[in-house]
Amino acid sequence: MAANNTILYLEDDIGSQRLVKRVLENQGYRVVIAGEGSSGIALAKQEHPRLILMDINLPGMDGKEITTRLRSLPGFNRTPIVALTANISPGHREQALAAGCTGFMTKPIDVQQFPSQVADFLEGHEEQLDVSEKSEHLELYAQHLVTRLENKIEELETANR
Repeated sequence: MAANNTILYLEDDIGSQRLVKRVLENQGYRVVIAGEGSSGIALAKQEHPRLILMDINLPGMDGKEITTRLRSLPGFNRTPIVALTANISPGHREQALAAGCTGFMTKPIDVQQFPSQVADFLEGHEEQLDVSEKSEHLELYAQHLVTRLENKIEELETANR
């Protein structure tokens, strides 16, 4: 195993945190966990993990937004970031990849296959979208961000009345 065997897992569900941590630590990885976006970004900067596992449906900042922010930081453009989510709605995988995720895995994890899937991403496996798919899903993601921003502005205006 490489010198830096740290994996960062951003997940708000304690049961999922414990399971993934146990499975990966049994394989010799060091797993650090953050339950939400801002602490996850801070932990990523501090730990410089070899791989980041990202729940997409986190409170506050969602996993796609966190991924976009991490990709903008120095040193994180090549770090594998893998979406690990229970949401298998149509287009969810494509939106995660368009936001900068390297791959997409679903929960609940298969404890037998999960370590080899993680190893594949550590060895450079990367899921790809074709250009038209990426463009389409980036546009959908941008619309999602605009809607979130509009909602936040409305909340602030209501709070200031």
